This record gives sequence, structure tokens and C-alpha cells, in this order.
Amino acid sequence: MWKKFAVIAFAFSCFGGLAALPKVAVLEASAGTGIDQSAVSPITESITEQIVSAGTFIVLDRNHVDKVLKEQEFDVSSLASEAQAVRAGQFLGADYVLAIQVNILDGAYFLSAKMIEVGTGIIARQSSTQGSGDASLLLGLARDLGRKIADLPSTQVPAAGLKLERRTIRLDGKPDSWGVLAPLYKSDTSQFMGDRRYGIKAFYLCRDDAFFYWRADFQELSPLAQAPKGTDAGISCHLAIDYAPGKRLFFSIYRSRKHDAIFTFYNFIDPRTRKVSPAGPSSAVGYFSGKSIVVGRVSLAAIAEHCRGILPLRFQVGNTNGNDWKEFAETDTYYIDFSD
Repeated sequence: MWKKFAVIAFAFSCFGGLAALPKVAVLEASAGTGIDQSAVSPITESITEQIVSAGTFIVLDRNHVDKVLKEQEFDVSSLASEAQAVRAGQFLGADYVLAIQVNILDGAYFLSAKMIEVGTGIIARQSSTQGSGDASLLLGLARDLGRKIADLPSTQVPAAGLKLERRTIRLDGKPDSWGVLAPLYKSDTSQFMGDRRYGIKAFYLCRDDAFFYWRADFQELSPLAQAPKGTDAGISCHLAIDYAPGKRLFFSIYRSRKHDAIFTFYNFIDPRTRKVSPAGPSSAVGYFSGKSIVVGRVSLAAIAEHCRGILPLRFQVGNTNGNDWKEFAETDTYYIDFSD
């Protein structure tokens, strides 16, 4: 849980044009099992110092943050939810919130940061770093992560989007129809709900003239095949496409814990309010679910109804309770050319 915001005051009066800089609220890092809680504040401070030093953001002061949240009677303990973090940013008048996570697995430390645009709920920047050693390594990793987040270029639409390889995929879970297609995303260290077995190992995308295909390989177990310990209402594996500012499409494969069954959904979602509404028939989404693999197929006709040009897409897996996500993991964001 993010229990408070990082402390930084930045002097602006000596610099011209800073009023136009975007404002960011840095949430105190969320520490996983095995992380010394006393390290959380120094990690957050180290990351924040790098953002301040870059001079590309106005970083909100803690006194201001605490005052606003207290006035709004905000439940700071709810900030583990992306939606609640965005809501906090709205109260604070911030343009962005920065969420930080710290975990340890088999002696290796993993730090990740995600900058979320408050107005749209879109992940504007994200990065991670890792290293093995004792706890003194964490501050160095934090500084490295802070520089990555601060120095990443603004997430404007690139001049050229990713053109997907064309091939037809069978929904049987066998790799032969995928051929030698290279993964867009690959990780040997990712985890989900604190369990490495459910981490996203690789992610693939391709298409033919009728369908858009995706495949997620997990480290050992697919959370759709065997729900992780602590699962709430269910597990969702889906593609998220931000097709317009503040507008997102979800093509979801969802396992309901209550019904012990898998359902598909084709929905709109408002990233700010998490309000969900149907975008089209669930039959637009096909799938295969195996022990350590999930394959999805989406009708290009369904995508073409809303997606034009170059748009950001990512794969996500989440532990859900209604429209609220308790935990989630995701790939990087990819800009896909939907023009043809």
C-alpha cells in the first residue's frame, strides 16, 4: 500500500516558463514481502530527487499533499488501486501520479515505476531496474530508476507504428502456427500477485486479414488455468487499447471464481472512473487457455469500429473485484499501426 507521498519542494521562482510544466505527485513506494520497510522512504526520495533534477516536472510538496487528502477525508490506504491513485491525483490537482513498487525474488531486487496521467488514466511512462546484492544496492537502483523515468521522452504518438507480422493462428495452444515469430515482450523475472510462477514470461502479437492474435506465456502457470492464492472475484487477461483520450477498449478473457468458468468480454472502460460498458458482442473475442499459455483472437472488424491510426496497446493480467484491480501485471506499451 502506498501510505503517503514523497517529500520534495522545488524552487521555481528563478526559472522562466515553469508554470507550464506538468505537476506530478510521487506516491511512496509499495514494498513487497521481504523488503525492509525502513528502506521505503529513502527509495522514494532517491527516485524523486532524480525527477526534480531533470527539471521537466513540478513535484508536489508533501505538506500540500497531506493537507488536501486530509481535507478530502481521503483513504490513503486505498492507493494500491490504480483508480484510487488517479482519484488522489485529481484531488491534488496533479497532472500525473508516480507509483513505485519494490520487490525481492531469489536475492534479486526489482524496482518499477509507472507514471499515470490523471486526466485519462493512461500510463504515460514506465520503467524498471533490477540487481542482486545486499540492501545497500537499493538506493543505487532507485537513482537509476529515477533517471530512467525522468529522462524518458514524452509519450507522444510516434511517427511510425508497429506493423504486425501476418500469419493465421490456430486456437489450440500449439506453437507451430506461431512459427519463429519473435516476442514483443520477454522476462524471466516478472511475477503476479507476489508469485513468480504466474509472471508474464513472453508476449506475442500478429494478425491476418480477419483477426488480431495475441499470446501470453507465463513462467510456469497461467492464472486462468489455476487461480493464484488470494484471488478475489476473478482473473482477467486482456488487451487494453487507448483509442482516444480518456477512452479505452478491453478485449478480455475472464475466469470467474464464483462460477469457475471462463467468459469473454468486449468492453469500453473509462480509465478515470473504471465505469465499464459493452462495446460489442463477446463473440468478437476467441481464446485458448492452457496450463501456462493463453491465446486470444479478436475480430479486426470489431477493432476497426474504434481504432484508427497509431494507438498504444498493452497486455495486462489482473486480480479483480468488480471493476477494481487488487493486483495486476502488464507488458510494456506498444504503438500499433491500425491504419490498414
